[in-house]
Amino acid sequence: YFLAFARIIHYKKYPMIARAFKELGLPLKIVGSGPDERVLKKEAAGASNIEIFPFTRTDQDLRDIIRGARATIVPQLEDFGLSTVESIACGTPVIGYNRGGTAEIVRDKVNGLLFEDQTEEGLVNAVREFENMRFDPNTVADTAKSYSVESFRNKFMGIVESAFKVN
Repeated sequence: YFLAFARIIHYKKYPMIARAFKELGLPLKIVGSGPDERVLKKEAAGASNIEIFPFTRTDQDLRDIIRGARATIVPQLEDFGLSTVESIACGTPVIGYNRGGTAEIVRDKVNGLLFEDQTEEGLVNAVREFENMRFDPNTVADTAKSYSVESFRNKFMGIVESAFKVN
């Protein structure tokens, strides 16, 4: 299955994801809740390949769902892209819109696939292209190490130490 997870709100493009997967007929799991749930459920109505889960009970449940996915779908423009980093940290590649934070995090054809056309057709074409690709979960997960707490701490301390160096 493919996965989309985040707050269900208009800019996350969930209705577009549902329409694309209705056309593709591929299994899709959506995990999240938010003000646009009703719109999403209406768009996904009648599609037996789409499952919607309003929440997960634990962080481990979500990690298990992410690890079980073929890819996480991220078609929205994000400043950063927490779901993108969470996905690759679990070894699951991302099919994402080639703008904003997602474009900075996803290394095209290393830990995911980027697409240019932020439309239903653009997403359908990206998923079809992805179907012919293979990703190593360990390689994908390795690309998330630069976002770890340890990496952040080391970079931060390096900046602090260089600011206090006496010449």
